[in-house]
Amino acid sequence: MHKFLYSILLIIFFTSCNSSDSQSSNNAVLIPKYVYLVNGNGGILVCNFNSATNTLSSCTNPDLDNSLGVTGLQGITLNSNGDTAYITLNEGTTNVYQCRIQEDGTFSSCSSTSITTPTGYRGAYGVPFLNLAEDKIFLPDLFTGTERILACPVTSNTIGETCSDTGATGLPGSTGGMTLNKAESKAYIAGYSSSHVSVCDVSGNTFSNCVNKLGDGSITFSSISDVHLNQEENLLYVVDYGADKVFACSTIETNTTVFESCFIARSAISAWEITINQGDSLAFLTNYGDNVHVCPINVDGTFAECTTTSGFVNVPGIALKY
Repeated sequence: MHKFLYSILLIIFFTSCNSSDSQSSNNAVLIPKYVYLVNGNGGILVCNFNSATNTLSSCTNPDLDNSLGVTGLQGITLNSNGDTAYITLNEGTTNVYQCRIQEDGTFSSCSSTSITTPTGYRGAYGVPFLNLAEDKIFLPDLFTGTERILACPVTSNTIGETCSDTGATGLPGSTGGMTLNKAESKAYIAGYSSSHVSVCDVSGNTFSNCVNKLGDGSITFSSISDVHLNQEENLLYVVDYGADKVFACSTIETNTTVFESCFIARSAISAWEITINQGDSLAFLTNYGDNVHVCPINVDGTFAECTTTSGFVNVPGIALKY
């Protein structure tokens, strides 16, 4: 009897430990080793990240053999392994790019995909968004006269040329960044040339029931350049380039033109794009100028005092490699 009880206790103990380990790994804080920036002179920079000072240093061109071979770059995102970068342009071509990343952060090769279906794709200011399964990438398309979001397949870390129009409606004249929740049931789309965030239902490659949210009733947005969900998906960070603020809004759905609630995460900060490390401890912001801000995130979702690294040229896009 005692042996039986002892065995039961051991099972409970190890089950508890395994559960705890799994939970900590899911919520583990990862500090990036490298920060990738799209530079305003048309190229890409990779910088070392110093977590002791929250600064960027030793920034160099990762495309050592110029295999990318283009300028006018705009958006960048990396897959979870950090071995592939997906890059969009702002000069109205049909091309998107994927670059293979080596352990030291440099590119080993880059290739282009020309979006053939639907016709007329032009990347412009849109920032690419890779889904959680990493088998689909969403591309804002701004040059057709009617703004749209495309869903493109990703196979073996390469974007396919045959995409589909998600059918998102009511998008602003210039769409900035976008994000989806992990379940791929909701999309949040920044409206730079408007004062709203478009929130759409998602089913497969189809967006529907899009509602344009203007704030929370007391806070009113100005020019929204980017959005980012926190890891728990209860807060949506909204970068308001026009107001020099970053807001955090509740994702509790109201089915109205306002969010359930919003608060100021950081004020008096010029920001264009945002990315957050795994574990939600640091926010990285570009300002489409010469600065990159790194801001510790407080437990209430606000940002603590930010550290700024300067000396860049009109940097819009940013991505992290661990």
